[in-house]
Amino acid sequence: MNRRDFKKKLAAVAMTSPILWSNQFFEMNSELLFPNAIAKGDTIGLLAPAGYITSERLQKAVNNVNLLGYKAKYLPNIVSRKTGYFAGTDEQRIDEIHQMFSDEEVRAIWCIRGGYGLTRILEKLNYELIKSSKKIILGYSDITALLNAIFIETGLITYHGPVASSTINTYTKNCLANLFETPQRCNITHHQSKQNNIDPIYEYNILKKGSASGQLIGGNLSIITSLIGTRYQPNFANKIVFLEDVDERPYRIDRMLTQLLQSTNFSQCNAILLGVFEGCVPKKGEESFQLLDVFQERFNSLHIPIIYGFSFGHIEPCCIIPIGQKYNLNTSETYLQCSEE
Repeated sequence: MNRRDFKKKLAAVAMTSPILWSNQFFEMNSELLFPNAIAKGDTIGLLAPAGYITSERLQKAVNNVNLLGYKAKYLPNIVSRKTGYFAGTDEQRIDEIHQMFSDEEVRAIWCIRGGYGLTRILEKLNYELIKSSKKIILGYSDITALLNAIFIETGLITYHGPVASSTINTYTKNCLANLFETPQRCNITHHQSKQNNIDPIYEYNILKKGSASGQLIGGNLSIITSLIGTRYQPNFANKIVFLEDVDERPYRIDRMLTQLLQSTNFSQCNAILLGVFEGCVPKKGEESFQLLDVFQERFNSLHIPIIYGFSFGHIEPCCIIPIGQKYNLNTSETYLQCSEE
């Protein structure tokens, strides 16, 4: 086989590969879509698409929706359909997602919790339905998989932020009000945690200075890593990548970052925004790097801005980050500025 024929066959394989073609198609042909804003008194659908929920967690979510001035709606079997560690069978959770996106009364969707289970059902979702609804969808942790899949498949901006059963303080309440009222201009501002006075893992650190711009992509590190090799693997090139995790020892963080660096185009990103990795410390007496040592060593060859300790992820208070929207990052500032481009 001559070189020209080989290149033609290689190109044909790339065009038919579900992983490569999905990302290339989105980057080349799909326009960004912003969800519709909602007004006070509108209905927010509460969703349990992953781990099971208790009646207490559901009530807390309902109270949070009411506190913000909206009405809550959820399926009547949302608690009783518990199946192992899931909030129902795969089919029940798929049906719930489709019902919430097709329900005209529901104007936005807020996931009650994360847990595990979304990667099992991503391929069975009706993305045309989701795209046509243009609804805000918000959550974090395992919800990372759903948020990235929707963005990749549809171009609809999705939102990484507190789950509906989170504790809502004044800062987070303001972030939520900003999102629901003006989703195209989501404020991303760091909030200094009181806990940083007693635990260095909460401290805000500039690991590498600089400025950059790009679409935001990312979420929970463990979930992002689990998407590698699937059609929902994010394209990191020229993006501002945001990552967070909880209760993972430093060597596990090291392992996941190494996999990202070795098997994706992660090293081609424009900047890295790290949240608070709460509980990501070695066991007592264990020979180990500390968390920041891992980031410094793994990212040493990347000559891009890197910040650690931004207030998002499994912490309170928690800001909201729009997946797919373009922002400017400058390490001299404690906020990201929405790009006008």
